[in-house]
Amino acid sequence: MHRYFKISLFLIQWVIFPLLLISNPTYSQIGRFDQILKKIIYKQGNSYYLILHENFYRAKSESYSKGNTRSIGYNSSRITVYSLSDGKILAQKEMGVMDSTEACLVLGCTPENLWIYSKKYKSGIQSLNPLTLERKVSQAFIYENLKQSIGRFADPFWQEIDKFYGFDPIQLKLIASNEQNQKYYIDLEHYTSEKITENINLKFQWVYYLRSVAYFQDSLLRLDGFDNMVLINSGKKSSELEFLNGQFMMEQNPKQLFLYYINLQESITNQLITFQTKKVTAKDLEINTKLELKLNNAKNNTASILKGIKPDDVLLQPNENSFFIWSKNDESNESLIRISKISSPSYGNFSIGWGTRIPGMFFNVSSARNSREFKQNFGDFIPESDFIQFELVEQRLIILYLGQVCCLNTENGTMNWVFLIK
Repeated sequence: MHRYFKISLFLIQWVIFPLLLISNPTYSQIGRFDQILKKIIYKQGNSYYLILHENFYRAKSESYSKGNTRSIGYNSSRITVYSLSDGKILAQKEMGVMDSTEACLVLGCTPENLWIYSKKYKSGIQSLNPLTLERKVSQAFIYENLKQSIGRFADPFWQEIDKFYGFDPIQLKLIASNEQNQKYYIDLEHYTSEKITENINLKFQWVYYLRSVAYFQDSLLRLDGFDNMVLINSGKKSSELEFLNGQFMMEQNPKQLFLYYINLQESITNQLITFQTKKVTAKDLEINTKLELKLNNAKNNTASILKGIKPDDVLLQPNENSFFIWSKNDESNESLIRISKISSPSYGNFSIGWGTRIPGMFFNVSSARNSREFKQNFGDFIPESDFIQFELVEQRLIILYLGQVCCLNTENGTMNWVFLIK
């Protein structure tokens, strides 16, 4: 009888516990961070802020069978504003379910305005205060104040908002479509519009963050090898520096890339002017031809950025004599990433300024995911690992990876702060 009671109790627990798990309203509200939809660095006054559009998966029910988990739920999003001085949250706003009634797309920032497109209450284009996330400008206000009519704004299917609306981070202009899918730049300071007559990529976000080859000081650098990567200059071994699965970190900020190519054009143009003021030799003509080709390439890259098209790769550099390398910290399965600052004050001479291991940022998710260290950070569910973003803000290197944000001092490699998005 006693044994029968224990078996019956076990069966009751086995049947009822999953039902309680499914029907428990508290459990159904638990959400886990899934991915970053948009990242914006915003400056107001002398302070910098990180604005993230974060996606969360919220489970309505979960079942377990033969070691596999089956989950039924939905995605929702929120906007969070972080201070880059200490990583603390300044404001946070739930944006609703990512569906036909509440889907949201964060576009970009102009002074004192964070621009979004939202399906909620059919509100469309609107702005929020970037520091408080309180609503400011409505779509109706924009429409009424536009000096040149563009027709009615498009009301796209919720999964295609990014095909109709975007933001130019160079000109700080909204890109909007009308019902005929004609696209316009909208100056949100003067409320003027300009029709876009050529193809344009609305996303202005390019995934090319790590490379094994890069140009530095007009020389081709390479990280050569299989696991232990040796830093090589123009095909010749020029350093004893080795990095485990090392790769160069590349610039991703469209505005910084634009400024790089504008400054490059100016520098090359000044060099070409000097050739016009002196007696030119045959060697000078050869140099002049190379400079003209380089100038033309810089102009093409500048034009590409304005169209939202990926330009040629550029190293992420805190100054003209240094750059960063992303590598594996050690040989273990649960190895973390290591960020190294490489300095080259004179041509061809390289040294490691510093190297910092980043806690919680695992180099290889598939090999680390079953380790105790990994589960302490993420449990059984991990955020999307393909979102890797870098940003240089004065003497700070901001790294976003695996749902975490880290701030390093670029002078000495010390960690100012790091947090896991929750």
